[in-house]
Amino acid sequence: MSAPEGFVDEILPTRISGWAWDPDRPDLRPEVRIEIDGVVVARTIADIYRPDLLASGKGDGKYGFTAKLDNSIDVGRADIRGLVGDHDQELRFGRYALPQNADAPRPSEPEDLSQAAHPVFIIGSPRSGTTILASALRNGGYHGFDEGHLLSLIRGVREIVDAHFATHKIGSEGQLLSQIDSEAVKLGMISALKAQQDAANPSAPWIDKTPGTDMYFAVPYIAKLWPEAKFIFAKRRAIENVVSRMKKFPDAPFALHCEDWVATMEGWRNLRDSGISHIEIDQYDIARQPQNVAQKLGAFLRLPCHSVELVATEMTSSRPEATSANSASQVYSLESTGWSDDQIAEFREKCTAEMVAFGYSFDESYRRGEAEQQN
Repeated sequence: MSAPEGFVDEILPTRISGWAWDPDRPDLRPEVRIEIDGVVVARTIADIYRPDLLASGKGDGKYGFTAKLDNSIDVGRADIRGLVGDHDQELRFGRYALPQNADAPRPSEPEDLSQAAHPVFIIGSPRSGTTILASALRNGGYHGFDEGHLLSLIRGVREIVDAHFATHKIGSEGQLLSQIDSEAVKLGMISALKAQQDAANPSAPWIDKTPGTDMYFAVPYIAKLWPEAKFIFAKRRAIENVVSRMKKFPDAPFALHCEDWVATMEGWRNLRDSGISHIEIDQYDIARQPQNVAQKLGAFLRLPCHSVELVATEMTSSRPEATSANSASQVYSLESTGWSDDQIAEFREKCTAEMVAFGYSFDESYRRGEAEQQN
């Protein structure tokens, strides 16, 4: 009879994830016990679907687990063990786990992210999922900061150079400025920002997350300076986006929230057919189909199966920047938002064109035609 097998793949201060299965009993969902400093602190069932396990021939692939810890731990100091089966079979440690026991057995073939696409630029409207996307990709092995906001300076560079040339260029052969290509000047100045960005991200693969409309002015230059760049556009229907903005930024006018969403969506539509390598991810899908979204990202970014599952795990268990419980998955109709008649009228006036362009509905179906598809 074979012993249960598996890995502790990831150790974070408040949760431990991995997989476990019994080859002789593939229908069994094993109980996993997490032991820290000799004390069992968590028990969970290994029943989460993992496509990498299915692909490797392990039953139906439903053997993943995530054990949440009641108290935060020091992952560099705690003596951590994952135990499974009647005889406390000890799980091995994967490459993203950081056990105290340096002699713990390791996988013979560690995950390889050397082929993962990078750099990756996460852009989109604030309150549309940029934070969870960045967090999920870092969980999957990417490096990067919580926020970027360096390359959004490119908009200012463009405007300053254009204004200077418009004011001072006279078109004379005797004037130096008239002999200079303004685009070459911009690219030279922006190259200095690239050098700073690269220096701040010495480890590959890396991501940059900078939401807001300023980044749309930067994308054409980013694509020139990093020819292999990938862009992830985080989007969200205007109704939920504006509701979230009003909770997060209550002092901003309602009209401004609507206008900023429109500027974001319209700006992206003007970019996405420009030849850049991109994918669109809707926060609605992250909240409801994290595994599917992780698979799409994995295919787009050439991620190994293990990284895809770590991305899915973060999307499933983490809700950074949520304004309230379950706010990420809440869907509204215009009538259920609590907005006044004047606000609803203003919303329709400002947002309808982009809502239609992106296929969004005005009711709880979220997308036009989705209600019919569900029936």
